[in-house]
Amino acid sequence: MEKNIILKGIRTNNLKNIDAAIPLGKITAIVGVSGAGKSSLAFHTLYAEGYIRYIESISPYIRQFLDQIEKPDIDLIDNLPPAIAFRQKKPHKNPRSIVATASDIFDYLRILYAKIADFYCPGCGAKIKKFSIDEVVQELLAFGPGQLQICFSYKGDIPFLINRGYTFQVRDGHSTGIDGKNKNKPILVLIDELENQPQDRSRIFEAVDSAMAMSRNIITVFHNRKPRHFPFGLYCPRCQLEYESPDENLFSFNSARGACPECKGLGDVTAIDPDLVPCPACGGSRFNPLVLSFRIQGRTIADFLALTIGAANDFIKTLDKNCYQNKIAPDVFTEIAAKLKFLIQSRLHYIPLNRPTFTLSKGEHQRINLAFIMGSTLSDSLLIIDQPSADLHPADYEKMNFFLQKLKKNGNTIVLVEHNPRLIHYADHVIELGPRAGSQGGRVIFSGSKEEFFHSQTTITQKYFHIKAQISPEKKFAPGFMTFKNACAHNLKNLSLQIPRQALTVIAGVSGAGKSTLLYDEIYLKNKRIPGISETVHIDPGISHMRGSTNIAGFFDVFAPIREFFAALHSSRLLGYLPGHFSFNSPLGRCPECKGRGYLEIEMQFLPAVKTVCSHCRGSGFAPDVLKITYKNKSIADVLTLSVKEFSGALGSAIPQIKAVLSNLQDNDMGYLQLGEKLGSLSTGELQKLKLLKYLNQEKADMLFLLDEPSFGLHGYDIDVLQKLIARLLHNRNTVVAVEHNLALIAAADYVVELGPEGGARGGQLIFSGSPAAMLRSRKSLTGQYLKKYLKNT
Repeated sequence: MEKNIILKGIRTNNLKNIDAAIPLGKITAIVGVSGAGKSSLAFHTLYAEGYIRYIESISPYIRQFLDQIEKPDIDLIDNLPPAIAFRQKKPHKNPRSIVATASDIFDYLRILYAKIADFYCPGCGAKIKKFSIDEVVQELLAFGPGQLQICFSYKGDIPFLINRGYTFQVRDGHSTGIDGKNKNKPILVLIDELENQPQDRSRIFEAVDSAMAMSRNIITVFHNRKPRHFPFGLYCPRCQLEYESPDENLFSFNSARGACPECKGLGDVTAIDPDLVPCPACGGSRFNPLVLSFRIQGRTIADFLALTIGAANDFIKTLDKNCYQNKIAPDVFTEIAAKLKFLIQSRLHYIPLNRPTFTLSKGEHQRINLAFIMGSTLSDSLLIIDQPSADLHPADYEKMNFFLQKLKKNGNTIVLVEHNPRLIHYADHVIELGPRAGSQGGRVIFSGSKEEFFHSQTTITQKYFHIKAQISPEKKFAPGFMTFKNACAHNLKNLSLQIPRQALTVIAGVSGAGKSTLLYDEIYLKNKRIPGISETVHIDPGISHMRGSTNIAGFFDVFAPIREFFAALHSSRLLGYLPGHFSFNSPLGRCPECKGRGYLEIEMQFLPAVKTVCSHCRGSGFAPDVLKITYKNKSIADVLTLSVKEFSGALGSAIPQIKAVLSNLQDNDMGYLQLGEKLGSLSTGELQKLKLLKYLNQEKADMLFLLDEPSFGLHGYDIDVLQKLIARLLHNRNTVVAVEHNLALIAAADYVVELGPEGGARGGQLIFSGSPAAMLRSRKSLTGQYLKKYLKNT
């Protein structure tokens, strides 16, 4: 019988006391409209419970330093493996994060350089040979039969040696006694004298070990009275300087030992130029001169990081790990090669390892995250992945399937939160939540195999997957075109293009081809004034910039009119209340105990802080006196608990200036949201939809809207809403340009611009421009090939 993760009585967020079963060792896709409860089930229940169980196994002292997650509201969860979550997020602008650190290659690379790199004296440039015990013993045995005298150099008090049993020294290959005349003179103290025979290997090893323990940096061995020197420390006899022995911390630009002292490991100096210039001390390498004195086949660690992923893979293949078996475990080579292999399989061969992660495109960042999962050799775990198809070109989907099947083969249970039918086809089991969003969702409306899911047309998702895709007919653009010349930012190859006015243009192409660069750096930043365009609006990708503590009323700028309305009430004027009195962010009106948060944090020694509802304001965040001001028996706190639909019915006529905004939300099936609901509690799809509704609901004309991945996190139902918003903008004589991978939106576009042919340095070229219908006929268009398959299969 198939074993499952059993969940019973789930009431997390909007989930309606549901039960669910997730097959162990299989791929399960959780689907449904945005806000149906997918993230509540996958992340706020499955992952949260797994994380809580993990941290409860750790000591209370360590636990206080870990992130705290709210315990899910659930009756039972059984057979839960260790859980790992991969959420959709834009990389933080951390200058210390590079591709090598994000992919986990850098840690192994530091070990590699610490163990096998050759050292060149920073003073004279001479190569300094450093021997390990095994290497010394191996070389001595290779000398063949003869007499060995193993010594260490010493200069100091003679009683120190005599008390430790060392009574002989070696001069010109002959052993003599040590006496007081040798005080503070350099001598070679004899450790052992024996015949050089393989059967005495352990004795030779012990003598060499003792000599190294007593010496600072070099030992001397006489073979048939001929001296041989074996440095085991970093000592340059020419400069007579000794350097510290390396370890992995030395090869980190995040460590004070390894970082360039001038730029502190950042590689650039902002104090010299606000636009950032390479640090003159390290040339932008981030490392100090000592680190750059270590080389493997002539390459420093900075040289290695400057290689592209493909070139780094070629270089690792040239290293014969058998030559270094006495210095380092072969697993280090294996791990580096495996991680590079997964990055190459993700078509990221063109990216340098030292490229800062915040400069990557969203698709490139997503693929690095997926390669990181594959390179981690996880097994028997629960992996929860948020929209793995987001920001990926259709050409990357097959690689995604390869990754997922390999994770499954390792015994992992994989849960995907996904909208893309191509990715859902890779699953074994499908759970759909719905039927709608918010309070109208949170129920299991389908649970079964993928074959049963795609065969039926009962649920909203199933119906959308069976809708026949239509390609936009070719049009003549009477209003003309906007021309953009010599686009050369980042990897763009000095291209010029035209974009039709009062039309929807989609910029397509593989991840890293330069789409976002063209949209933002060229069209938006370099063209502040475009003839015939009254205003240009750029809506940036994702939802990472939206503050989680902001509520719906604040995000749509309707909280201020509500506060003004309450301040204008007769009872408020008698008390001299201002709009600030009706804000939990203002000292005038917020609760003095919890400072407007609605909860108190109780600090616990060696334990994480405990949150409790503030008894003074009962969780509202407002001062009790403020709550005495009411309209139709509703205080400001009561109003914020109303849904958009409830508010429109109860108070909409009293505050007409916000009626249009709230009608916009209701018309687009978001009337279930509470005005006081925090953005941090919403799903990715809900946040994206809110952002689009706020900025695309414009009545102005002759504007240029630049959208970066507007379909991010959206269900097919919500993409329909997006297309209606765009159609409304076009009807008002506006122009819309969108970077997009979604084939349904590309098919519905009036005009398509495709960049490529690959990402990075091999991208940035104009591959195609024209109608979607013409794209189907283009042999050069990779996107056109996948669009043709999409239209055929829907």
